[in-house]
Amino acid sequence: MTQNTKVELHEKMVSRLKSRIEQLLFDLEEKRQDINDQSKNSAGDKHEVGRAMAYIEIEKLTQQLELNKKMLFELGEVDQKASALIAKGSLIETNRGRFFASIAYGKIEHQGDTYFAASTSSPLISSMLGKRVGDLVSFNGVDYKIEAIW
Repeated sequence: MTQNTKVELHEKMVSRLKSRIEQLLFDLEEKRQDINDQSKNSAGDKHEVGRAMAYIEIEKLTQQLELNKKMLFELGEVDQKASALIAKGSLIETNRGRFFASIAYGKIEHQGDTYFAASTSSPLISSMLGKRVGDLVSFNGVDYKIEAIW
């Protein structure tokens, strides 16, 4: 694990979020087109239910789109500089796993290793903020020894 690893993880997350956003935009356009096609070609209760279901799906896709855009924006604010203290943007290696203090993204596989990207407001990462290499963080009865920070 190196400073390069942090940059690569960041780039991988940005790339995946952009891909999700593109897919969601495509799906939204497709649903809108379906509604337009249904409106032109049909009438009656059966078709009204179909349109209502499509509108519900559009609402779900719109919410997912906004969430992904927000995550991408927040990821853009993550500091890429190395620091001796854990802060937003830190890549943290502990005796219990590797963490990227960034956004609530979840598990990321990278070069055969597993990392967990979590927001600095998450309880575990929040308890690590300001810690140094060698410090011990206890969370839910589990001890995490800080072994490296990038």
